[in-house]
Amino acid sequence: MQVAVHQVPSNPPYTRTQFDEWKALWPVAYRPLTKLKPVCFGDQERAYICRNLAKVAQMCKEPKQQPSTTVAAVIVANPDTQAVVAQSTDRTAMDRHPLRHAVMCCIADVSESEVKRADGLINDVRDDGRTSLVPAKRHAPSADDAPAGGYLCEGHDVFASREPCTMCSMALVHSRIGRLFFIEPRDGGGISYYSMHSLKALNHHFTAFQCTQAQQQCSAERNE
Repeated sequence: MQVAVHQVPSNPPYTRTQFDEWKALWPVAYRPLTKLKPVCFGDQERAYICRNLAKVAQMCKEPKQQPSTTVAAVIVANPDTQAVVAQSTDRTAMDRHPLRHAVMCCIADVSESEVKRADGLINDVRDDGRTSLVPAKRHAPSADDAPAGGYLCEGHDVFASREPCTMCSMALVHSRIGRLFFIEPRDGGGISYYSMHSLKALNHHFTAFQCTQAQQQCSAERNE
């Protein structure tokens, strides 16, 4: 038996030609790119998107109680009312917990609100500015109170300073988000590498956008 050294692909094939050549050396999977229809945003929605992207970029610059190896920020917003439902930065170093990514923290906040609502208690701001818990039946329903579909982040928009990792991308699938907007790409990211937002094997899909204009602006500010 002869032993030889061959180079194998480190990335999945993007064309049929690459797939036919690479599969002879290494087991690879080929997923043809889906042709999407052009997406056009109105002036009001564009301003809403740019405002939240600018906010997550600003959150990354704010001083933290403890330094984190990952600078990331996430905002979850209701597209119908444009109200912010949850927001967080990466808390892995602050909380000394490896799973406290910004996405996971936001989903946890939304989940906690759902638990309180299910228990008949929700947050209510009193006249003196203090927050108290009151029975849900005494609280007038509002579009800002619950996600669009009534389950966690269903139908909501997520704005992230960095592309979510594999764990966070799967959490977004389970949370039933509607759209994801992120600024910085990530090596081996859950969207650009694994396409977890559109895998046919999963029971939910969402639209993902890499906002290159915001990325260029952030890069320019870092170089100043």
